[in-house]
Amino acid sequence: MPRPFNVTILGLPFTVQSDEDEAYVHELAAFLEGRMRRAASAGGTLAVAVLAALHIADELHKLQRDFAQLTRQIEDLSRNLARTLKESEQAQVQI
Repeated sequence: MPRPFNVTILGLPFTVQSDEDEAYVHELAAFLEGRMRRAASAGGTLAVAVLAALHIADELHKLQRDFAQLTRQIEDLSRNLARTLKESEQAQVQI
C-alpha cells in the first residue's frame, strides 16, 4: 500500500505516494532536482521542468533501446547454445 513521503524539489515541498522505501523516494527527488538545476539556465519553472523531463525521457528511451538490443542478443546466444548442445548430444550418440 502506498505511503506518503515529503520531499523538496527546488525549494518546493511535495508529498508523494509510493510503495518504495523512503530512501528511494528521496533519491528520486534528489535526481530530479539535480536535473532541474542543470536545466535551470533555460528560464522559468515550466521550461526547467520540461527540459528536465526531456533529458530523463531521452535517457529512458536509450536504456529501453539498449535493453531490447541486449535481450535480442541473449535470445540469439541462447538459441545458438541450445543448437550446439543438441549437435553435441547427437555427435555423442553416433560415437
